[in-house]
Amino acid sequence: MAYIAARVARHLERDLEEALRPEKIPVSTARVLALLADDQGRPMSELADAVLVDPPTMTKMIDRLVSQSLVFRAPDPDDRRRVLIFMAPRGEELWQRIAPAIARQQQRIEAAMGTADLNRLCRMLDDLTRA
Repeated sequence: MAYIAARVARHLERDLEEALRPEKIPVSTARVLALLADDQGRPMSELADAVLVDPPTMTKMIDRLVSQSLVFRAPDPDDRRRVLIFMAPRGEELWQRIAPAIARQQQRIEAAMGTADLNRLCRMLDDLTRA
């Protein structure tokens, strides 16, 4: 079972890498931008968990994205000791260019599986991560 899950994950990752190649950005950057697209801001720990990297790696990634003017850091208004990451205007422009490629991948998966089966699979995989 683990082999099949890893093989599917690798296939989807490679497919998305290919779709993002024209923008010359890694999948991890696309994931960060996707998480920040709602303009709510996210703490580094949440981004690291979602992008599947450790906190020091996420810090380096965010440093790079800040230097590229794609994201920025700001204090959390509810807890000034905490920093949130937000998408910068340049990041929003990039997100607008790559979001259709991500949506197309989702549509291909849905077309191959059907919406009901895909939703069921997602729930099952999510349950598995908590087991």
